[in-house]
Order: sequence, then structure tokens, then C-alpha cells
Amino acid sequence: MVPGAPGSAGGAKAVAALPPPAFLQQLQISGVIQSGGQAEVVATFNGESGSLRRGDRGGRETKLLPPGWSVAAVDIQKGRLNLQSGDRKVSKPLPPP
Repeated sequence: MVPGAPGSAGGAKAVAALPPPAFLQQLQISGVIQSGGQAEVVATFNGESGSLRRGDRGGRETKLLPPGWSVAAVDIQKGRLNLQSGDRKVSKPLPPP
């Protein structure tokens, strides 16, 4: 059997890592706030400023993300803003407190 092939002992397929989406460099995070028990990120993107919270979708609820991307989580303990588009997930570090 070929290592990594279906049915082989390795079993797992190698998945090429995708480069981070270009918009991540343009998304500037200036802080994090707690509002109503929910964490929000204060951010700027393409000249727009505002806040992002879990569930916000680009092109619908916010102009701070491109269409197709949404906020999966604001993880304060790990210091990450987690975003997703379909099955693709990326994260951006939060600024230190």
C-alpha cells in the first residue's frame, strides 16, 4: 500500500495549506469590548469602522468583512478573531489588553 492512500495505515490525505486571504492584512483590529455578555472586536476595513461579533456576515450584517466571510468566534482567552467562509477557517490575532 502507498502511505497516505485510502485504506493504508497512514490513511490521512495531505491537504495543501492555503495562503491567508488578502483581506486579513487590511482588517485592522484596535480592541475588544464586552457588550451584553458577548465579546465584540472593534475593527476597521476598507475605510469603514465598527464592531464585529459572532455571526456577523460580510456583505449582509457588516461592511467590515468581504461577502462570503463571517465571524465564527471572538476568542478572548486564545486572543483570536476566528473567521470562516464555507469550510475555510482563518484567524487573526487580537491586540494585547
